Amino acid sequence: MADNNKLNPKKISDKNLLQKNFFYNAENVKKEIFTIRENVAKEFSLLDKKIFDLESRISDLDSKIFDLEEDIKFMKKEFNKNKGFLLRKFNAFCIRIILFLLMITPFIISIVLSILIWLIAKFIK
Repeated sequence: MADNNKLNPKKISDKNLLQKNFFYNAENVKKEIFTIRENVAKEFSLLDKKIFDLESRISDLDSKIFDLEEDIKFMKKEFNKNKGFLLRKFNAFCIRIILFLLMITPFIISIVLSILIWLIAKFIK
């Protein structure tokens, strides 16, 4: 007896359609996987680029921070030098003023007393 399924064209066409559908579905899945891989690769390349940009910015900021720290140290050193210089000048000025007042005060007192004595002597006569 012959197998009727082998000779039945409808069964053969259904089987071929199933195989073709499976093949097309497999091809579509392969294409989707390929596009997903491409998209993931693009996203990773974009992320790598962004990470590289951020790392370069961080290194730039680190160098700027280092430069600022050096500038701050230099400014502190200059400030302390200027502060010491100004304090020495101020102290010297204060000492000069004090010495001047100590030297001038007796002369002023003697002049004022002599004027008072002269006025008193003039009004007593």
